[in-house]
Amino acid sequence: MRSAGVKGLGVCKMFKILALGMREHNELPKSTFALVKVGLTLCAFFFGVLSAHAAGQEHWGARSTTFVGNEKPIVMTGRSKPDKDVHVNSGWKLFLVGTNRYDNMKDSDLCYAVADVTALKARFIELGVPEENITILTTGSSAALIPEKKNIEVAFKRFITNLEKGDSAFVYLSGHGFRFERDKRTYYAPQNVVVTSKSEIIKTSVAIDDMIESLRNSSANLKWMTVDACRNDPTEKLSDDSSFGALSANQLGLAKGAIVDSAGLPDSFVFMQGCEDGQYSLESPDLQQGLMAYALLEALQYDNNPADRDKSGELKLVDLLSYVQSRTEELARCCRDRFNRPCIQRPALTNDRLQNAVFLTNLRHGVATPTQRQGTDSGEIECGSKAGEVKTLTIAGVQVNFHWAPSGRFQMGSPESEQKRLENETLHEVELTQGFWIAETETTQELWQAVMGNNPSEFRNNHAPVEQISWDDCQDFLNELNSNYSSVLPYGYRYALPTEAQWEYACRAGTSTPFAFGASLDASEANFDGNYPYGAGAKGAFKERTTPVKSYAPNDWGLYDMHGNVWEWCADLYDRDFYSTSESRQDPEGGGRGSDYVLRGGSWNDGAKSCRSSYRNRDPGNPSYDCGVRLVLVR
Repeated sequence: MRSAGVKGLGVCKMFKILALGMREHNELPKSTFALVKVGLTLCAFFFGVLSAHAAGQEHWGARSTTFVGNEKPIVMTGRSKPDKDVHVNSGWKLFLVGTNRYDNMKDSDLCYAVADVTALKARFIELGVPEENITILTTGSSAALIPEKKNIEVAFKRFITNLEKGDSAFVYLSGHGFRFERDKRTYYAPQNVVVTSKSEIIKTSVAIDDMIESLRNSSANLKWMTVDACRNDPTEKLSDDSSFGALSANQLGLAKGAIVDSAGLPDSFVFMQGCEDGQYSLESPDLQQGLMAYALLEALQYDNNPADRDKSGELKLVDLLSYVQSRTEELARCCRDRFNRPCIQRPALTNDRLQNAVFLTNLRHGVATPTQRQGTDSGEIECGSKAGEVKTLTIAGVQVNFHWAPSGRFQMGSPESEQKRLENETLHEVELTQGFWIAETETTQELWQAVMGNNPSEFRNNHAPVEQISWDDCQDFLNELNSNYSSVLPYGYRYALPTEAQWEYACRAGTSTPFAFGASLDASEANFDGNYPYGAGAKGAFKERTTPVKSYAPNDWGLYDMHGNVWEWCADLYDRDFYSTSESRQDPEGGGRGSDYVLRGGSWNDGAKSCRSSYRNRDPGNPSYDCGVRLVLVR
């Protein structure tokens, strides 16, 4: 994060590191340390707001088009008309709504909601859906098709009535919306919505819950509803009927679209949300579309379809939806808002047991040549045969070893008997359903320099881990790798940060003790402040800097420095209570709330207790001389 709006965070980071160090060395009492952290948080917020205001950045958009995308624009392919034998399953009927303009909300207009649904209509027609099977309401249409409340409700009722047994129904809504936490009701904002109070919003909006109920009770065999939307409540801190006056959409914190509680939906109902709780649904001026709509259009192309990962020529709905989820998140990571913060958008999917139905058939795929891809090009996902198996890739001229982490179950967190454990380490079983390749070491300065053309590290050594990198810097690194060095990857994989669950699974390498080496840790086993060993470990040296990778013994899967040297950024947002409250025990991806990111593994600057396999650290994403990164290859 390098904008004026976050310069204060960098200043506060120095004081935070100092306070953490003093606490680690028992120079601050716990109560004082807590007050220091609170003060630093307020300091960071104060400096951030002042700097943002000074830079003239006061527009906090909901579905904002004020961020910028990649320097290299992303270009869609596969626009030519398909052969006659390329088709979607017969009987699809579509209901599409895109609202760009709002009559009663100032500064609230969107740019690409209409473009999203118009492009989806065109793509489905290209794939064989008759135009008469598509109902579309958009800003700028004829009077009966303007997305006003009455028009939407009348058209949707007609759409539901016309659904027959054997039909497949697809509903896509794009525009502002509301979700009221107090009563769990959600609403889509039509063009003529009135936002002067909560009661007026409810009166003049379209209830998403009612649309879902009508669709789930329809005669169609398959019902697929997508609401490309954020999740926030404009009345969260107000009484039920407080007056909003003439507030703008941004002042209200309105979201594009709406999200509904999808619990209890039938198996024949696919419900895809634009993002997870607390996140924004984004649109891009570079792409001139919403990110999720763009990803969906990619997954609907028939030449070299990226969602058909096994290149079978037959695309299942489950694969299409999985691609849209991962691709939308990838596109969001390439974006920045006007404060130069990373944009996060993770679509969420409900009820994925049905989607083995084939969605597209007879897709065409070109054949890559050996010069285009160093890894396997057989069309089969390349997995390791056993834990720890090595795969060597040459990335930007630098050889990097990756080790196989097979799918499996493990106990994540720590038992209550573990010394110096924290309350956020609730022990629970996690299942990782897909194996992944994880780098043998932290990313070295040599690799970072070769890919990014710079070396920000405080402790210069080509063979030491790169540090002084923020979470944003890691996203830029991943984008560069996936854009320019994907040809060396095994088929079906991409570069990524590990999720918190993947990191701990690989760190433990089948163990359940505080460290992969057992119940103790001393300075002969890892690079940390040796004055503060753990368990039966003896006191040792404090090197006061990073050491070259592979300076200490690896764990049982051949991974070095999983304890100490540098903290390693993870993909997840930090949620203190996620372990104890989340029902996601299969492939979990963090809490999805807040603004801090997860760091794991401890560092040269910490005591051994912070290097435990279960220890969870967090930071807003700032660079530091004890923060680095370790790559994974995931599907």
